[in-house]
Order: sequence, then C-alpha cells, then structure tokens
Amino acid sequence: MRVVRPVVSMTFVLFAATMGTVGTGLIYQALAAGSMMALVSGLPLALFGLYWCGRALALRQRHARRSRSR
Repeated sequence: MRVVRPVVSMTFVLFAATMGTVGTGLIYQALAAGSMMALVSGLPLALFGLYWCGRALALRQRHARRSRSR
C-alpha cells in the first residue's frame, strides 16, 4: 500500500502535466490561427493541468515542512 499511493499520485500528476501541455498548445493554435474552438477546448485543459500540478506541489511542500520540523 505504501508503494501504490505514490505511483498513483505521480501518474495523475503526469496526466495533468500532459493535459496542461496539450491545452497550452491548443491555446497557442487558437491565438495563431484564430480558431475559437481550439481556445474553448484548450483553456479547460490548461487550467486543469495547472490546478492539479499546483495542488500536488503544495501537498509535497507541506509534507516536506512537516518532516523537517520533526
């Protein structure tokens, strides 16, 4: 059980980073080509990736602070 949780967590972070990268690419495509559909589909993907990776970073920093204080 101790190994499964970090692996699942890292898998979600990698998935979120990939979705953020795809979303950023779609936003760039929308700005370069003027495609409103690419903007509508890219913005939620980029925001999801940013949210999930930021959440994982905050949890890791909190955990590191707790373990340093002990």
